[in-house]
Amino acid sequence: MEKDFFEKQNFSFNEMLSFINEDFYKNIRNKSQLMSFSRKLAEKYCIEKGITDVIITTANLAVNNFGNYNPCECEISISSTFTKSFNYFRDTNNFYYVKEFFETLLHELRHHEQNVSSCDGMHPIVKDTVLLTRKNNGFSLFSEYSYACQPIELDARYFTYKLFKDNKVLAPYYKSKEYKDEERAFENKQEFDYLSILKDTRLYKLKGVRKAIKSLTNSVHKIANKQRLTFVPGPVKYVSNSMTWSEIVNSVKLGEKVSASIAPDFYNDAFLDDCNSPEIESMVNEEIQIYNLIIIDIYNKRNIRRKENREAKIQQINTKENQTDEMAECSIDNELSQN
Repeated sequence: MEKDFFEKQNFSFNEMLSFINEDFYKNIRNKSQLMSFSRKLAEKYCIEKGITDVIITTANLAVNNFGNYNPCECEISISSTFTKSFNYFRDTNNFYYVKEFFETLLHELRHHEQNVSSCDGMHPIVKDTVLLTRKNNGFSLFSEYSYACQPIELDARYFTYKLFKDNKVLAPYYKSKEYKDEERAFENKQEFDYLSILKDTRLYKLKGVRKAIKSLTNSVHKIANKQRLTFVPGPVKYVSNSMTWSEIVNSVKLGEKVSASIAPDFYNDAFLDDCNSPEIESMVNEEIQIYNLIIIDIYNKRNIRRKENREAKIQQINTKENQTDEMAECSIDNELSQN
């Protein structure tokens, strides 16, 4: 495929997505084409949604951090491990890499949409949470209660899942035990505590969000009533750090029911029941193992280079300091000899 093929064509976002198919590696031959395709895909999404365009760059991110979104700059940073490993995965036809790359890209793109749009069409609880987390300290406050299952993160994961779960080449990865175990681990360990955050006085100190808090409270209250769960909104100045067992169960159940309203498929039995055949599951697991080994190898090599560069700079500084000391000693000797 010619270098500027996607620039010349007026494809829609969905038409661009359709190129993520069994011929992907035949059409996208190098990391430059990968990034060009990705930028065009994001551009089309922003145009169709009527939102500000987003900048997409690559960066050396920390281990297990494959993408970041900077709301101040409207910029998505994709880990350079993706571009550095592209040739290997292309040559081995590893589509788990494709799944991980575009899942990362579109997850962060959803955060961009949350950041710059009015969030119309999103779940009301997601919309209200976005309005609250846009304020200073709002995001960190919600993250204290749960990062993975706070509404905006859950929404971003569900967004990419819905886009790719029926994709012919990517569907096996979303049916895999690895994907389901990871998603269920989020839910089992970090279900969001709506009861506590809506009693947290810090939430009510955020400026200009009274309407959003009221709307969020009403939405959660409605779900609690439907499920016959206890819900007493805040703020509460002094909240006990200890909860009774029944209060813990009530809180977890409420968090689960709210999350299920945001991402229903994740909480549906069919999500667990729809599995790969043993042959496909074995192929998926092999690709995942290879992918993890290659990514770890890239990180290790990068860390070795960083260590070597740091040691070289330290040696360079020490050498300059020694030279300076020697020059000072020579100067002193010269003065003494003249005297």
